[in-house]
Amino acid sequence: MRKFFLAVMLVLAAVTVSFAQQFGIKGGMTANKVNMSWRVSDMARATGANRTGMNIGLVCKLPVTSVFTLQPELLYVNKHQSVRYESYGDEEIVGNSMSYLQLPVNCQFGLNLVVCRPFVFASPFLAYALSRSGDVNNEIPWSDFNRFSYGIGAGAGIDIWKMQFAFKYNWDLNKLGSHSTRDGESYAREKFLDSRNRGFELSLAFFF
Repeated sequence: MRKFFLAVMLVLAAVTVSFAQQFGIKGGMTANKVNMSWRVSDMARATGANRTGMNIGLVCKLPVTSVFTLQPELLYVNKHQSVRYESYGDEEIVGNSMSYLQLPVNCQFGLNLVVCRPFVFASPFLAYALSRSGDVNNEIPWSDFNRFSYGIGAGAGIDIWKMQFAFKYNWDLNKLGSHSTRDGESYAREKFLDSRNRGFELSLAFFF
């Protein structure tokens, strides 16, 4: 599935860039969490917590028909994986962060209303982890992480003049990593690597 997903994404991106009519820059914020949910008892549990990050990069746009547009992007994205630990009334949030080079291809369906163009879109994406930081991430070797990831996004937006405002929710389809059994490894770390990224993105793009 991964190879098929990669091939489709690369073909879509190559076709769109070859025939693109507009190029631009994009930036915005992300709010990410992991779908980790680990409960020992009613008084002790660990869950994913939302944290904000940023995204910035390049975009290009190809109107295929009057209502359908392809828009690939090459982005630098921060995805945070904070975990909230609750134990007998005490709470601690452990912050982690990973930076990705991400290639989404937005498949937009919209209406040209002359002064603006509202649209909805689906957005398959590929990503590659560039760096990591944080209390948990620094304790886990790179070999345990899936540095290559893929997923799907969905959202809505509007084009006004040369600007584009968009909201998108992303779901990673693969896990953060795979656990290798070693002496002293914790069950919490195993559950962390079994979780997936998810979260929303607000962005503003400007086309030249």
